[in-house]
Amino acid sequence: MNKEALIDEIAFIVEGVDVIGPTKTAEEIIKHLKNNGILNKESKADNMKVAIIDTETTGLNPMENRLVAIGVGILDSNGAMGKVILTNDSEETLLKEFWELIKNESVDKIVGFNIDFDWQFLKLRSLYHRIK
Repeated sequence: MNKEALIDEIAFIVEGVDVIGPTKTAEEIIKHLKNNGILNKESKADNMKVAIIDTETTGLNPMENRLVAIGVGILDSNGAMGKVILTNDSEETLLKEFWELIKNESVDKIVGFNIDFDWQFLKLRSLYHRIK
């Protein structure tokens, strides 16, 4: 698949998941989520889940470089966070594990410290491996 075809198909990832950011620290992310009504500490019945992600790559260009690790913190509406670091020698397997985690955890929002960079890698590398 050529670069133009990949770029044309970018809007495919995980229906219903919203991406917001960028921010600098976990505290800023939580503050942003609360200030925008995404997390509400008084509403314990809210089942909103947020994934805070950070990727590690072999370079800066998602068309030439690959993902080697994805850190994921799953934050629920009560402020509890579970953390996992996904690694695999196979980038395709790594991405499948990431999207499966997002799906299984019923994540509603994806945020990150440098979300523009991370999101581009996740989208383009997933497209490269034909992962939807």
